[in-house]
Amino acid sequence: MSGKIPLSTQLQSFLVESYMGNVGLCGLPLNAICPEDEKQQDGGVEHSNLDDKKLYKGSGFYVSLIISFTLRFWGLCWTLLFSWPGKPASFRFFDNMVDWLSLTMALIAAKVKRRLTS
Repeated sequence: MSGKIPLSTQLQSFLVESYMGNVGLCGLPLNAICPEDEKQQDGGVEHSNLDDKKLYKGSGFYVSLIISFTLRFWGLCWTLLFSWPGKPASFRFFDNMVDWLSLTMALIAAKVKRRLTS
């Protein structure tokens, strides 16, 4: 047998002498330090391949997110500008929204100006 002794309650109930014949064992209750534990005691200076894989996965996620957003945005723009039959109605709606927003902002500005001068 070799490797780190699991920290389950069943194996911890054995006496230390029961592990002494196996040179490859390490960890508690033995005094032998496992190689994984030595890396952790060094302050985590060494990075494992697992950390690099996680970083690569995370970067790939964000790259695919940006590409997906860009393609969907330009696909929507293309559809609205060039090929959608309801294009005049949508442009009329957005034009009316801009007019309404401009009028509302002008009315609010006039009210604020009137309150400040009186």
